[in-house]
This record gives sequence, structure tokens and C-alpha cells, in this order.
Amino acid sequence: MAKKEKSGGYAVALFGAKGLIKILIYILIVIFIIFLGRTAYVFGYSIFNETAMEKKPGTDVTVLLPTDPSVRQTGNILKDKGLISDVNIFILQERFSTYHGKLKGGTYILNTSETPTEMMAILSGENTDGQPTESGGTASGTSSGTESQESTDSAKTASQESANSGSSSGTAS
Repeated sequence: MAKKEKSGGYAVALFGAKGLIKILIYILIVIFIIFLGRTAYVFGYSIFNETAMEKKPGTDVTVLLPTDPSVRQTGNILKDKGLISDVNIFILQERFSTYHGKLKGGTYILNTSETPTEMMAILSGENTDGQPTESGGTASGTSSGTESQESTDSAKTASQESANSGSSSGTAS
């Protein structure tokens, strides 16, 4: 009978160790799930809570994008220039934005105080304010550079015509 008591005590001790191991495994699983959830939350928060790299006024940076750039190419260039912090987050921000598939190559002036969405508006051509034009100047409105240049030229012509008609009416009297 002494053997049964010893083996019974051994079985309890062994079962207790297995129970402790199971509890430790459950604790590790819970810690892993919490870590995974926290990581997913931070990543999702970064996608939808856009922040600029610097506070205003920031620093102007000239960016040259190749013709028909991929979003990853664009993201890598912006990261190298210090305009964004994470290429993968930029890719997802572009995917979920209204500018998806609209980014164009060219030369742009971006600022470190702009959010990724503001940069995408510029890179898609929807906001050309302050951007270089083909004539070497900068656009002054949110229209394309050509339209802006045409409106500037027509305004100059109108002011010259009014100046000429004013001087001719003054000489006629």
C-alpha cells in the first residue's frame, strides 16, 4: 500500500506541474494577443490620423517624381526627403484616399508641415498652388498652371487695354 500512496502523490505533483504549464501557456497567449492588438491599433491609428513631419511653417522640399510613378516609388522618395515617416503607411493612406491612382510624375515643391493627404493633392495635380509651372514660375491658384498662366495673361491684357483707352481718352479732350 505504500507504493500506491507514493505513486498517488507523484501523480498529483505531475498533474500540478502540467496545470502550471497550461496556465503559463494561456498567459503567454493572452500577452501575445494584447501585443498583436496594440500593434494593429497603432498601425491603424497612423493610417487615419495623419500628422505632418514638422509644425508650421516647416521646410520647403523640391521633389522630382519619375513619369507614372508607383505609390511605393513615390513613398520612398518622400521618405528619403523627410516628408513622411513610413512608406507602408503612405501606401495605405493613398489606397484609402480620393487620390488613389492619380499621382503624377513631375517636379513639386512640398513642405514638411503638410500632411500626406495635402501632399497627395499636390502630387495628383488637384492643388497646384505654389507649384512650379512649365514657364518657370509658380502657380497661384488651385487650377492647373496653364489655366493660371492664361488668366494672368488675360488680366494683363485687360489692364493694358484700360490703360491705353484711359490715355487715349485723355489726349482726345
